[in-house]
Amino acid sequence: MSESSPFSAERDEELGALLRDHLTGPNAERFVARLRTEPQRTDRDDSMSILGRWAKPGIAVAGIAAVALLWLGYRSVSEEPSQLAIAPVSEVINVGPNSGELLLATMLEGR
Repeated sequence: MSESSPFSAERDEELGALLRDHLTGPNAERFVARLRTEPQRTDRDDSMSILGRWAKPGIAVAGIAAVALLWLGYRSVSEEPSQLAIAPVSEVINVGPNSGELLLATMLEGR
């Protein structure tokens, strides 16, 4: 490439020549003809067929994610309950002057 700044807006002749050589190849007329006929092709897929191809893998991934979440949820439920869950509700919700200390102690015991 040329020695100009990489952020300059000037045209880079060396880069342009490299791109032209690599994109057009040995037969420039054939390349131009291919570019002009590409938008007129009718054998391209429509949006519904593309979405249809994505549907099966998407459903499979969603199913795997659902199974993983259910398994994690089952594991957390089947483990031993925390001390906060064992404490009587009336003691945890007690609005007395020492209610914060009881809640803190109950939560720290589970660690």
